[in-house]
Amino acid sequence: MERKEQLTGGAASFLARWARRKQEARAPTSESAAGPVPDPPAPRPPPDPAARVLTDADMPPIESLTDADDWSPFMSPGVSDDLRGQALRRLFASPRFNVTDGLDSYSGDYTHYEPLGDTETADMRHQRERLPDVDGLPDPDEPSPMKPSHGTAGTALDAADPRAAALAAMADVAVKGTGIVNYATAGRVLVVGPDDRAVALARQLPPPLVPTVLVLDAVLPRVADLTVVSAERRGLSLTGHLGAFEVRLSPAAEAATFDQVVDLCRPPLLSEPWRRFGYHAPAGSAETAALTEALLEQVGDLEKPRYFRYDPSLCVRGRSGMIACNRCVQACPAGAITGLAERVEVDPYLCQGAGICATVCPGGAMQYAYPPLDGAVHRLRRLLEAYRAAGGQSPEVLIHEAETPPALDALPANVLPYAVEEVGSLGIEAWLSALAFGARAVRVQRSPRATHELSFALEVQFGDAGALLEGLGLPAGAIGWSDAPDQSGMPPIRPAAYSGLGSKREVLFLALDHLIAESPAAGRAEIELPATVPMGEVVVDPRRCTLCVACATVCPRGAISAEEGTPALVFFEARCVQCGLCERACPERAIRMRARLLTDREARSRRRTLHKEPPLVCISCGKPFATQSSLDRVLATLGKRGILQDEAARRRLRMCADCRVADLMRSGGAN
Repeated sequence: MERKEQLTGGAASFLARWARRKQEARAPTSESAAGPVPDPPAPRPPPDPAARVLTDADMPPIESLTDADDWSPFMSPGVSDDLRGQALRRLFASPRFNVTDGLDSYSGDYTHYEPLGDTETADMRHQRERLPDVDGLPDPDEPSPMKPSHGTAGTALDAADPRAAALAAMADVAVKGTGIVNYATAGRVLVVGPDDRAVALARQLPPPLVPTVLVLDAVLPRVADLTVVSAERRGLSLTGHLGAFEVRLSPAAEAATFDQVVDLCRPPLLSEPWRRFGYHAPAGSAETAALTEALLEQVGDLEKPRYFRYDPSLCVRGRSGMIACNRCVQACPAGAITGLAERVEVDPYLCQGAGICATVCPGGAMQYAYPPLDGAVHRLRRLLEAYRAAGGQSPEVLIHEAETPPALDALPANVLPYAVEEVGSLGIEAWLSALAFGARAVRVQRSPRATHELSFALEVQFGDAGALLEGLGLPAGAIGWSDAPDQSGMPPIRPAAYSGLGSKREVLFLALDHLIAESPAAGRAEIELPATVPMGEVVVDPRRCTLCVACATVCPRGAISAEEGTPALVFFEARCVQCGLCERACPERAIRMRARLLTDREARSRRRTLHKEPPLVCISCGKPFATQSSLDRVLATLGKRGILQDEAARRRLRMCADCRVADLMRSGGAN
């Protein structure tokens, strides 16, 4: 199995390293650090056996609830997280929780602010004076290996190594933790092979490993003290993960469970580019020699980070049976993501943290959690701020995997290495943020584990970033592979100071807004973009649109909606990710997508009307019920088919549903 090893040069496997870190964090450094042993918690009263735990099936439809209803049943432990989240979003979206009086301290927009210029407040002056202590940089009056100690005049950073100071400052930024995925394994090992080599390998496995041999498409004689089973590969199925692999000899057979699997078949039974933990398919003598150690390392209670967070309410995969997005499913090298009807499902036990799912996700439904986006952006900003403060010039950020760090001595002095678990975990919003924070360029070092799909997904992101930069009059080559032929860089700009808080899309627009203000294209109203960029407008042909609002029904992000009380479609361009669901759902083919970037932030966020018609009122009661264009389309279609030749029937089409039924009953049901 390809494992994450040598994060800092050690030889322990990825899972073993996490187990060791957890034990070290729990172990007290001294008696004083350990402190007194706390009293055990008071016992809880036993649960009432007669009380029934409420589940999803007991919950009323969320759409039927009002503010006056009791929402507490949704907090029952038997209710799924998904349904509980939908209920809370519905509750907090009500006017009861969305009323401000203008005096609320948090009712304003604090994502943008006017620069202070040369103004320095008392608090800013105080923070500047204590900057060396806060940032972990050397004190001006203390000797330091980063500067000479012979009393040279100047500030603390004059003689410092800017790159060393920047890396030290970035290291001081705390990274938020994430959840843990636990594996519990014993020594049950299934050795699968086409011949007696599987038996020979199984005999070499020491305790506590307990092997079972499965021979495919062959029959071997009984072997003493070893379980040997024969089966046909054609009907065999292998699923599961470390600690819970399930093997079925045929579709109707009962599943047998194993902790780990050794696969000697060619081709292997599982074909994911990244082998799942616990699945070993040694390809050569070196991997076979290290197999026993790898098997023993994955026995016991193991854990790994939960790399992702997924919000299905933001997912644009599909609606109403139409699939619009399959990017994360196609890019995942571990086969951990499965596409469902209107969302995806991620198996946390199969996920290995490639991060490319979050990078290619257009709407931010899939988020990388180790570290989260705000932590990654904060570290980038701190890296570049400290580099400038130490006197560094023209910084370039080199994103690399922590397992394969570049040699600092081999890098130019202005190249700042930025370590991540996987290079695919950072995307266009982080790259553009680095440029907005003052980086001359962002380079990504190729990963030796990158699959074709992962590399292709990153290259599409490079192309999108290049198109945005080129549209702003900035060099497209400022973002790309570290070995790309185009090594152009950004001109000097005023560094941004925004935080990384917010969604992926909000951070992306924060970076773009700053680059727009600093670019030669600051006066342009819009920038044309390739269709792969997930931002732009929806164009409606008023000659075709009948305002059936099918587009608004399927829009997963609320970019298109129907205006209440009148036949109209309204649009919020900042929400649109160009998924194309509205275009596919339109029965009149009246919608097309157009990728672009509006440079004016307010215009991008402003609501505007795509198409509007006066309502068609009922000729009997005067109630509005449709549009004239929809009626004309119905009359034209029925006229071509020779239907509704009777004047009374045509007149009835101009009535609302209630009046139409009443008129039909008065006429005795004719036509």
